Amino acid sequence: VRKAEKSDLTSAVGGAELNDALYPVFATNMRDLGTPVYARRLFEEVFRAFPDRTRMFIVRAADGRCVAAGVGLRFRDTVEMPWASSLREFKAASPNNLLYWEALKHAISTGANTFDFGRSTPNEGTYNFKAQWGAEPVPLCWEYRLLKGQALPDSSPLMIAHSSTRA
Repeated sequence: VRKAEKSDLTSAVGGAELNDALYPVFATNMRDLGTPVYARRLFEEVFRAFPDRTRMFIVRAADGRCVAAGVGLRFRDTVEMPWASSLREFKAASPNNLLYWEALKHAISTGANTFDFGRSTPNEGTYNFKAQWGAEPVPLCWEYRLLKGQALPDSSPLMIAHSSTRA
């Protein structure tokens, strides 16, 4: 967190008004990962449907450019961060540390007891990043309702290994 602050990164917390800051960062990161990106409208609809339970967390560079962003959703005493991204060229400045620091502070200040960091594959980069915050893995169980004669879906080892990490 201190490294991000020393790199002149700043953070902000808000609502739907910050969607324009999130989307370019999210879309660029998903493209770089080779993952299809959700439409901008998804985030607009999440904020429209749950305005009191949704917060946007952003990190800006000294020039005002958004370099990391995430969406936090609250349900009862849990805050979950299902969507978060940062720009690779700013990785050395640690924007994700500042992003999650602000999200955790916000969760605590609003009385949350649990912060769900979201799904990760064990022993990969995002999993290790979340573990450094004290997150502990929680297995995710999958249920299937099969029509007569259908086989269980073929799940890759990576799909089976997915778990949620919470602190």
